[in-house]
Amino acid sequence: MKSKDLKQKLDEALAVQEIEDAEATAVPAPARPAPVKPSPSRPPRERPDKPKREKWNPPTPKRKVQPKNCMESGNDIMISILAEAYEDETHPSTQGFWQDLPSNKEHLFAKHPVLSLMGDKLSRGAWEHVADRVTSLNANPANAMRIMHQIVQKESEHQDELVALAKKITVQIWEVPEEMLEGRLTSDVEKNKEGTEEKEKPELDETMRKQINKRLTMNTISQGSAVHAMMTMHHAVDKEIEKIDPELLDLYNRISSLSVQMYWLIDIPAMFAMLGMAAAGSSNVNRDENDDYKIDARGVVFPVLAQEMSKGVAELLSYHGLEDLDDKETDQVLSHADDVKHEPYLIQVGPELWRRFLKVKPQGISLSDLVEALAVQEPDHLHKIITAVIDNPEEASSLLSTLIEDPEEFEVDEYDDGYGDEYDDGYGDEYGEETYT
Repeated sequence: MKSKDLKQKLDEALAVQEIEDAEATAVPAPARPAPVKPSPSRPPRERPDKPKREKWNPPTPKRKVQPKNCMESGNDIMISILAEAYEDETHPSTQGFWQDLPSNKEHLFAKHPVLSLMGDKLSRGAWEHVADRVTSLNANPANAMRIMHQIVQKESEHQDELVALAKKITVQIWEVPEEMLEGRLTSDVEKNKEGTEEKEKPELDETMRKQINKRLTMNTISQGSAVHAMMTMHHAVDKEIEKIDPELLDLYNRISSLSVQMYWLIDIPAMFAMLGMAAAGSSNVNRDENDDYKIDARGVVFPVLAQEMSKGVAELLSYHGLEDLDDKETDQVLSHADDVKHEPYLIQVGPELWRRFLKVKPQGISLSDLVEALAVQEPDHLHKIITAVIDNPEEASSLLSTLIEDPEEFEVDEYDDGYGDEYDDGYGDEYGEETYT
């Protein structure tokens, strides 16, 4: 397959809900809007000269960043939890978490300007998206373990080929150099230990809290882009996968949809108490012996590998947002924001946020440029952009266009985000299907 053909397939299939009857509702990506100009009454902002950033070589964080994981959905204890919760759809603990978050003074997310006020909206949108997929596929959560075993068996003699396909699509999506990507189909995954050891956390001042909120936001974007990749990437190489085994595409659809749905069906606090973080995949960013970055992605099956490889790329780009923190500040930010217990909740809201980003991303702007530019924003500016993406898509598209193409003219201070004063209950109904390119 020529690269042009793959790009066309990405345009048509990747990032599009794979249920055929939903394709009729697709809405094309917006045309590039005119750049937003700063207010004539505001003097130009003084910006200190900084050396040009190297997108794929951000400064190494001052402290080791733990690998990111996705949960395992195919073990006996998890299946029993799913069966108990399925009749009532989303688990009450999840519903209560997001609904009560603005008044929950104990949880870190309660002081996040987006998650606290819009988390419930994003979670509902993501749930509706995956629930529709599961219904259309007639997929049963009780069959998740059997489906996973079927996939592992069918993939066993084609691992190198599947890893190569995962790399190929990741390069197409993110424009990342292929030599930076390492992948393995394996159950030997690395686990995030952040937050598993009890240690005293000092009182946070306003500056540190904003940096933690910013890191949480970038983690949400990383998780959202990764889940989106897991649910869509196999359709960009459907012909190659059908040659391996004609049943794999349907199995991939089912296991990816059921794996994501699981995050709303289980009692997350109880799950951690019983299982810890049972991981089906991991992504880790390290430097090799030549001091070059390598993204080590591992997954038990192809969709999980695609998820972790995409997550690793977004994670590397997020390192640009840690550049200005010293050792102590980096430790504070990572110990709070990268806690493994946050990951399931970020996966509940990240996919909907990511789909909304894809809807407003101006044509011709690469995803890697977009995520890098978001990572280096001041926390307040970043969260105003996020709020616009959720509540004001037209304004968001204009902001993003200027942010990427004319950063010296970028001005977000005058955007009135409202921070939750007026939210409708549409939960994404006005958003059609999205495209990566």
